[in-house]
Amino acid sequence: PELRKSTIAGSTAVEMPSNPVARAAVALYITLGLPWAASLTDPPLPTGVDSSLLTPLPPLPDPPCGVIRVEAGAAGGLDGAKASARAVRPPHAPNCTVAIVLASGVHTGPLHLGGADAHTQWVGEPGAVVSGGAAVSGWAQDPADPATLTAHLPSPLPSTASPRQLYIGAIRANLTVTNATLLGLTAASGAVLTDTGITTPSKAPLAWSLDQGVEFRHDSAYPQSRCCVTGVRSDANGTHVDMAQPCWSFGRLLRQMDFPSVVISAVSALSPGEWQPTKGGLRYRPQSQAERAGLLAGSLQAAVPVASVLMEIEGTSHVEVTGITFVQSAWDGPSSDDGYLERYGTVRYLRCDSEAGKATGQCFNGTQACDAGCCAAAAVGGCALSMAPAAVRIKGSTDISVTNCGFKQLGSWGVSVTRGSQMVTVARNSFTDSAAGAVYLGDVNETQSTLPFPKPAFLEVADNFVDTAGAEYQGTSGVHLFSAVSSTVQHNRIQNNPYTAMTIVWPVPQEDSFNANISVVGNDISNPSWWGGDGGAIHTLAWCHDCTLSRNYFHNQQHGTKCTYIDNGSSGYQISDHVIDDAPVSIYIYWQQCCRPECPYIAPENPYPGCNATAHDKCCCNCGTDNSATRVWVRNGEKDPFPQTNVSGLTWLSTNDSFPPEAQTIINEAGPRPAVVGPDAELPSRLVAELHDVGVATDGPSRVPLPREVDLFLCCALSAEKWSGITTGIQAHKENITGVIISPYAMSGEGVFGEQSGGAVAEQQIPELRAAGIRRVKALIAMSPGGIRQAIYNSTMAATFIAAAAARAASLNLDGFNLDAEFPNDTNETDGPAFVAFLDKFAETLHMSNRTLTVDVHGDGSEPFDFHVWGKLYTTSQVDKVISMSTYTDAKLDFDRYFAECTYVLTPPKYQPGLEFNAVLSNPKDITYILSKNVTAIAVWANIPPSQVYWNAMGSFLSHPIPPTA
Repeated sequence: PELRKSTIAGSTAVEMPSNPVARAAVALYITLGLPWAASLTDPPLPTGVDSSLLTPLPPLPDPPCGVIRVEAGAAGGLDGAKASARAVRPPHAPNCTVAIVLASGVHTGPLHLGGADAHTQWVGEPGAVVSGGAAVSGWAQDPADPATLTAHLPSPLPSTASPRQLYIGAIRANLTVTNATLLGLTAASGAVLTDTGITTPSKAPLAWSLDQGVEFRHDSAYPQSRCCVTGVRSDANGTHVDMAQPCWSFGRLLRQMDFPSVVISAVSALSPGEWQPTKGGLRYRPQSQAERAGLLAGSLQAAVPVASVLMEIEGTSHVEVTGITFVQSAWDGPSSDDGYLERYGTVRYLRCDSEAGKATGQCFNGTQACDAGCCAAAAVGGCALSMAPAAVRIKGSTDISVTNCGFKQLGSWGVSVTRGSQMVTVARNSFTDSAAGAVYLGDVNETQSTLPFPKPAFLEVADNFVDTAGAEYQGTSGVHLFSAVSSTVQHNRIQNNPYTAMTIVWPVPQEDSFNANISVVGNDISNPSWWGGDGGAIHTLAWCHDCTLSRNYFHNQQHGTKCTYIDNGSSGYQISDHVIDDAPVSIYIYWQQCCRPECPYIAPENPYPGCNATAHDKCCCNCGTDNSATRVWVRNGEKDPFPQTNVSGLTWLSTNDSFPPEAQTIINEAGPRPAVVGPDAELPSRLVAELHDVGVATDGPSRVPLPREVDLFLCCALSAEKWSGITTGIQAHKENITGVIISPYAMSGEGVFGEQSGGAVAEQQIPELRAAGIRRVKALIAMSPGGIRQAIYNSTMAATFIAAAAARAASLNLDGFNLDAEFPNDTNETDGPAFVAFLDKFAETLHMSNRTLTVDVHGDGSEPFDFHVWGKLYTTSQVDKVISMSTYTDAKLDFDRYFAECTYVLTPPKYQPGLEFNAVLSNPKDITYILSKNVTAIAVWANIPPSQVYWNAMGSFLSHPIPPTA
């Protein structure tokens, strides 16, 4: 009834109705090709016709022509599904879309998609995984070391090199790392460098086996290079360590290899969580008895990566990938004779005449050698540059999207977009536990203005979550854009990257670049460059026509880096509306040499007049006054070492100042925007809120706060019968809580992690609680005063305790721990800081696997160790939430007093008031009072199922709207 049509100049125009169902009907008519569904704008409307009445149709999806469902482990696997998709498309509809649905479970990669696979959708059901790993089997006790297990590697392996990673369940095991000084491999130890390796008086290398995969790693400001050991021999002159060639000699020529900083996989004595390759197998020392038992029984899975690519999309178009988790990709390049001689951000140097060098298709020699940063290599024919690979590779394709996917346990990068791909979107994905970075656009060999394929354009990296990239190759960036046109990097959350969080434009040569119209907007970046120097949150290194860095939020930069680093050769950047918080030793904008705005600008098309011939001067002369910066807010940051004229509208704030509304809006809008996302649990808070609202479950631990949280404590020593009643009540009222804290563990007076009474029964409830729909399950650890003193003044005891707890959390898939920290009689001024330092170490360990740490503290004045004395230390600690035990009270006046003090001292984001089944919890006015202080989480102590009045109270807290200032 809403459709109205009129004949205009022989064709039909349709006024699009506002009703979405009616709009869908119009789209359906046009999709079906009915005669009256014609163009809305062709031919032009006659004079006098109001064009505003006509709304152009949005882009229409390709009509579906089939759905194929693939079971995990099905015969034919992913390649069989690809063949079926090609066969199901009818010849008369070459552009209809085939959907391939991956069922829950593990699907073995790789999958290669080409031109015949255009117009396909690859959709993962919850729990769908594409893996490049192979199972490790045959676990047994090591006869030489009872604490260590041995196992067989899968056979045959696709590479002669030993696997570089081992995964025990969800955990990346560590290879041993030994300081070179301890092995006598430094000049101070009497070692000398030779053409073939190192000669040392130390006999330690004689214990090495070539099957161990021993590797030298040389660290500098940001490159981190590696070469493998190929032999050890001795004579009267000492012990000779022979190194892989050409890695060693070429690395020495380029000054990328020297005396090693550390030696990897050198020692046979393994610590808990460490592993080592052996001939045809491996050795691993479990972190706990539970982990050991699980491996021996086969209930805990272990794997090594064997496939370097999990999905490759090449030379095709209209492919969508969504809802799939990609895991366990391999990369054995660093184990080759070429090694890993890092130029920057996992770009490695290669000899032009090596097989890998020839494969790049480009050799920088003669005068070009300096442009590539390898001037010294000119005498040996120059150098080639090669970027590390990615698990999902998009090459020479158009209209591709990778959305709502998870990437973890990777041997290199997550996603790459290369070979002139256009109209590619990488959005709403999570990237965790990657050996290198998350996403790179373009390639180091695809940056010149003349390319044999189209320029990469219309690329978008948006709303992704990137946490702790660079698990192995710490010189990596989280997101790396080499060169592109009309592309956007926006609203990503990048945290804990060891080097630069985001590299924007990095061509070779630097002065030959086609970058234009690149926007870097609305990103949330925290704690970058905790390992490497000479980097920052955002790092640019070439001119870029009309490029924008705007509305980005930088915080928690404690490592002396730059927030925005405009490096040599950079020009054409308009920087505006940046907010920097808590960066006391980080420069808010660093203008490298003549890239400062006050320097003269020389246009890119005529870059060199008056400049010296060296590469450094050439690129530095190609930047200047077309860089600008306006409106920057800095709180608790370092003053600009260069003239303040660099920025107009610069606002300095002290630590206790509030940001003005316009800056606070930038903070609130930074990072991923609301969207329903895919299978991973490591999701930004703005996404988790929507997931919670629609009831979408995610697998695995997460330390992302929900919009509101109600944790139900279930304590203590509960019988199986009592648990039965509790879980029945939880099942009926699961919408009224977000988490449960069980109480199975304790810290003994000696500081040892163990179970308390009823612990085993409590552990058995974890699957039941998950099945009941509880989003997060954490475990309480009751801590004794004596145990706490052991933990804070005995670093070995603390490390052992933390490792044991973390291993237990991993084996049971717990979301975190709650410490019941009863610590009276802190008699000296060091107790408080020492305890919080212990909490920070514990929290940092849990955060590495996206788990949380909360702590219960006293606050009623009866105990001197509480937030009266040390509250501000808790506020700035790594602890996720502080739960007040003082507010477990029936006395209304006492509750008001303690609650007000906690919110003042601890601040609302860190504070989670503890409550009992009392008048405070059941009184709607008291709930309103709690909400008025912008507190978004409560913890309710119980040992019986709550009555309906308390279920209702908890539900009302959860359902209350989040205020804008919360």
